[in-house]
Amino acid sequence: RSVQGEGWALQPEDDIVKSMRQFLQHNRLKRVALQIIARQISDDDITKLRNIFLRIDEDQSGSLTIDEMDKALLELEVDQNARQEMAAIMRSIDQNGAGEIEYTEFLAAMLKQEQYLQEDVCRGAFAMLDVDGDGELSISDLKCLLTDGSQDMGKTISKAAMEEIGTIMI
Repeated sequence: RSVQGEGWALQPEDDIVKSMRQFLQHNRLKRVALQIIARQISDDDITKLRNIFLRIDEDQSGSLTIDEMDKALLELEVDQNARQEMAAIMRSIDQNGAGEIEYTEFLAAMLKQEQYLQEDVCRGAFAMLDVDGDGELSISDLKCLLTDGSQDMGKTISKAAMEEIGTIMI
């Protein structure tokens, strides 16, 4: 079975649940970096992922609800346990707690290493993470990035997230 759409097909072997699970296991810094990278990758390289997202996003809201994702997984005949796991993953990935994941979060979770481990893409992501432009990533760079609402990463940063960043940067 596959979920068909114009010009694309989501196949069971794409294993959307596995991709989301792996994304969630990354530390917060890597998840943020992958979201930045997802914005840098050319449209040609993410056509299939964009089309999958648009097909699942039935109400064209720009975010996937747990119900929309569950319906797509049902069409792929994914078992109940995996569908429940996906709902939990979506709640964990979702940064604003609405039970939805936005386009960039979806792309970041679904990217393959060969898509995000391109030198020009990584340089672009580094430049965005290096907020003060000094050529080094610091805790203050990351705090600034993660607390700036204009970066679509949320307006505040939790104490737990700052502790995680502190641990990563040691």
